[in-house]
Amino acid sequence: MSRFLILSVSLVFLSIVCFSTGCNYSSSNLSITITYPADSTVCKNNLLNITGMVSDPSAIVVIHNYFKVNNSPSGDSITVPIDKDGGFSGYVELTEGENTIEVSATLSSKKASDSIKVYHCEIPLAITIQENGSYGIDYTKTPLPIYGVVTAPDATVTINNQPVTVSADGTFHDAVQLSVGQNVIEAKAVKGDEEDSWIIPLDLDENGILGYVPGTGSLYLSRITLDNSITVKRGESKNLEITLQADKDLPGLKPKTLSHTVYLVDDIYSTNTLPLPKGMSLSISPSSLTVFPKTIYNTTLIIKTTNELEPGTYFLLLNSELEQTFNTSGWITVTVED
Repeated sequence: MSRFLILSVSLVFLSIVCFSTGCNYSSSNLSITITYPADSTVCKNNLLNITGMVSDPSAIVVIHNYFKVNNSPSGDSITVPIDKDGGFSGYVELTEGENTIEVSATLSSKKASDSIKVYHCEIPLAITIQENGSYGIDYTKTPLPIYGVVTAPDATVTINNQPVTVSADGTFHDAVQLSVGQNVIEAKAVKGDEEDSWIIPLDLDENGILGYVPGTGSLYLSRITLDNSITVKRGESKNLEITLQADKDLPGLKPKTLSHTVYLVDDIYSTNTLPLPKGMSLSISPSSLTVFPKTIYNTTLIIKTTNELEPGTYFLLLNSELEQTFNTSGWITVTVED
């Protein structure tokens, strides 16, 4: 067997071992290491920030995520920026079960890699209900229909402490007898050590007619928060965290797509977009992702500047859309100093 063939077989064997067990590979003094998370980490959030170090900041670093879809190999990858000290970070979206995370560095003919395995557990337990009442019906005599959905069809579900049957798709229904005055309908789901509930307060007048307690629905609304101002020195980069608290207003408690876009505008609260000035670049990582109910997601607005950027005040418009849930805007004031 020739030396070339022996070398080829060895490299193929190394690749198979790295993919299946995780390993660190480097050549010609180029090295790369994943610093977070640790190998075999179990993640409840499907969005994971991978951080690491590469020995040469001029290398190209790519984060790969390998997983299976319907038992078929699949995956995706992103190229990430590197700071002057060799640090890097990037978000990957996990699938349920085992994910193999590999980071690779390339610099001319030099190559290096590191890999770990992480595990994403099932989506958080969540339950919602809604009543299906009609005006003019006396609900002291007629039970009020209740419909609901739970993210785990195998959870134990009760409505006002009475068990209900859950279908394979997570939906369920029941009917509740009410009385004159204040009523509370509580649905509760329990699975292992997880528990979730949804409460509907109702008023019934002396004729048994439904009345509603205002404001209670806002307890379960998804929301986005972020700082509305940031100061940057010319030539530096700054990150601004965008936090989504996804709640139980996602229709059917199904995963939905969150998308962010950012623009330069001419004034605060304006929607009149402008081209980016010389010396400024904007990006969001990740700009689009799948979100699940009852989960907090952090994405990053990256503002990069060079010394060519004129000092002054700039205004950014951030548009955020959560599929079938909301479309909202926020404005950010960026102060650029010498």
